[in-house]
Amino acid sequence: METETGPISGRLRQNFNFRSYLVSLLFLFIAGGCGHKTTKPLPEGEFLYVKTSPVVQSTAAVPVFSAGVIMPEDEINLSFKTPGIIEEIRVIEGEKVKKDQFLASLNLSEIRSQVQIAENAWLKATRDHERALKLFADSAVTLEQLQNSVTAVNMAKANLDIARFNLEKSVIRAPDDGIILKRLSKENELVAAGYPVLIFGVMKKSWKITATLSDRDFVRISPGDSAIVMPDAWPGTELPGAVFEVSEVPGRLTGTYDVRIKFSDRGHRLAAGFMAGIKIIPAAGEHVTLVPAGAVVDADSLSGYVFCPDEASVARKIKVEISGLEGEMVALRNFPPGISEVISEGAAYLRDGGKVKVIK
Repeated sequence: METETGPISGRLRQNFNFRSYLVSLLFLFIAGGCGHKTTKPLPEGEFLYVKTSPVVQSTAAVPVFSAGVIMPEDEINLSFKTPGIIEEIRVIEGEKVKKDQFLASLNLSEIRSQVQIAENAWLKATRDHERALKLFADSAVTLEQLQNSVTAVNMAKANLDIARFNLEKSVIRAPDDGIILKRLSKENELVAAGYPVLIFGVMKKSWKITATLSDRDFVRISPGDSAIVMPDAWPGTELPGAVFEVSEVPGRLTGTYDVRIKFSDRGHRLAAGFMAGIKIIPAAGEHVTLVPAGAVVDADSLSGYVFCPDEASVARKIKVEISGLEGEMVALRNFPPGISEVISEGAAYLRDGGKVKVIK
């Protein structure tokens, strides 16, 4: 759903990318697991002492990481009931407002004239009905004529109510305490009825954030899955939340899917536009293979490589598909069967086909 995110979503997609975010995390884990800088592989014919670790088959709810922009949970498009020329807009983007505060107005000259016309029509219909009553008492008019006068009064009153309602809705007032998220129009512009003039965010303790996910991560997420929001403005703070909406249609430009998360501020001061990291924990686990972070080398996007020693003490380089991080382990999808251990120390120095000696 691109409409909700709007220009802010564009900035989000420029500054945050799930794949690069995850690769950065993997780099930190892998660097820590190796404990030294990568050097050139040993010359052919020489061997390297290495240590191995067993691979662990597991069913785990591997978290999905993303980032987004914090916004109020409720957003309202404020507009005028009737078309007209905007006379005044008294608020700016980011301004906090109180309930019933005046926000904007059309030029009311034409609309007030319509109210005056409707009032005059109602007064005339009322006078005609009063005369019809007197004439009916003198048998000067028929019952049908009297009933028609009643109908005319009712129709005139209904038209007056419509005109007064249109006049009232030609002024925009804040529906609740909140913040002006966006101004979509300017003064002296001619706007159509119902065209959004202001985007209003209701200021409550509940907030929402949108994670943009690739298709491979999207299929793992369902409404109700738990999530953690980590605002950049509050380092170390984790605000629990839950997925409440999952878009089934990808963005036209990005091809990613929007997943919306609702959470509470828990007493922390938040504002619309705050950036935050997102961690979503799928309720349904998936089968993964866990290996130490130091075993994964040459991580690129969501893939990398591991080395496995064969019976001839030769290291074989195998490409693996990275699912995510599980503590200090890397979770791999679709790991080749028949492999029971990987080289966890010394992998950064190896090349495919290099000779190794395993230290027990």
